[in-house]
Amino acid sequence: HLSHSPPCRGGPFIRSLFPEPSWNITTRCAREYLALHGELLRALEYCAPLQRGDVLHAAAATRFGADRLLLRVGELLGPPPSPIASTAASHLPTVWALFSREVAAALRERHGRAWRAEP
Repeated sequence: HLSHSPPCRGGPFIRSLFPEPSWNITTRCAREYLALHGELLRALEYCAPLQRGDVLHAAAATRFGADRLLLRVGELLGPPPSPIASTAASHLPTVWALFSREVAAALRERHGRAWRAEP
């Protein structure tokens, strides 16, 4: 649930901090997050404790909480392609902004332009 995330700031500039193909890392993280979220939603059918929203959020946060997301980006990035990419990959607001934008874009693509993030 992205409403508990750090604010998304920085505009188009943040994309320039990750040179290609590094930009695809946040796209991959977003796809992994949405896949996990889908699995958790399917698990609601047979796992009653997940029906509480806070439990569902906590389960997703074990893999995609802020610290875990930074670790995953580092795993996928490997040796940073440049000093600026290294700095950007360890800067939580930058990584979270890229990640949350990719999640939102994937949800808009999946559910149409009518989808929008919760305030």
